[in-house]
Amino acid sequence: MKNLSILDWLGLMLGIGLIGVMLFGERGPSPTVVSSIPTLTPAQDETMSAMMEQGYVQFDAKDRRVLVDREVWNALEAKPKRDLVAVLAIKTAIFNNTPLESIEILDKFTGKRLAEFSISSGVKLF
Repeated sequence: MKNLSILDWLGLMLGIGLIGVMLFGERGPSPTVVSSIPTLTPAQDETMSAMMEQGYVQFDAKDRRVLVDREVWNALEAKPKRDLVAVLAIKTAIFNNTPLESIEILDKFTGKRLAEFSISSGVKLF
């Protein structure tokens, strides 16, 4: 896997940001979400794996928590943050082999709650 810088990460968010819009629209998912397990493209999955290997993102899929590097999170504007949360929700569903449900996004260093996703309320940024 290649080493990814913060700029690479931002490019990733621009590249995969459309997933969130395609799945959830501008404001989050509709109340009726398809119950099948979502997927990422092979390139998106490889990039997320590289981000995990480099420590930018850590999953605690069982507890549905994702730890995100503070520098990555702070470098993003609101829309890319929402897109990132959507992608992380998809990755968590893939890890658990379940439909989309809910996740919490936490600061990797402080444990501060950064965002959450749930089927009923969509993406919330804090």
